[in-house]
Amino acid sequence: MPAAQLPAVVALDDGAQCVFAGAGATLAFGGQRLNYTCPVDGKEQVGILGDLQSGDVWTAEKVILGRYDDGFFVKTSEMVAVHIIQQ
Repeated sequence: MPAAQLPAVVALDDGAQCVFAGAGATLAFGGQRLNYTCPVDGKEQVGILGDLQSGDVWTAEKVILGRYDDGFFVKTSEMVAVHIIQQ
């Protein structure tokens, strides 16, 4: 889905709301862009990596990022259901 058509805000089943990171530069891992950031309480950096997958239930790859002194890495990754809140 082109960036112009990506929803502005999506929600994960755990209640986290994720905001589109914009069309500019952002983090990338394994050739996939971190398209959404999901502000959560605490020190974890949470986001959605790559494209949303359409279907009867939309899904996405939720990642929790860790940080080295010189950058970020993916600590955990899982496929989760997402719900579009704002187009």
